[in-house]
Amino acid sequence: MDLRERFGANVRRARKRHGWSQEELGERCELHRTEVSLLERGKRRPQLETLVKLAGGLGVTPDRLCEGVSWSPATADEKGRLDVVAVPFSSGRVKRPPAPRPSR
Repeated sequence: MDLRERFGANVRRARKRHGWSQEELGERCELHRTEVSLLERGKRRPQLETLVKLAGGLGVTPDRLCEGVSWSPATADEKGRLDVVAVPFSSGRVKRPPAPRPSR
């Protein structure tokens, strides 16, 4: 599994947890259904704006959609590496602080 496939699997898993179709997710994120499909299948590399839209639409943080992807800096003998690691996907819901109570 490569970087794009891992990202796509994370998006698909989060979408299915909501019970949404690709079209429903696309509407929530202002993306076309085809774009969602390409991303989920690892056929397209997400841009930063797309990552933020998907995370917001799914109610997760952007790092949750990148779970299982890491990068190692270069050493003297080799180039930097992107790795896909086995990390279980968590819900990653964004927790908002409770609203302040009115003072008396």
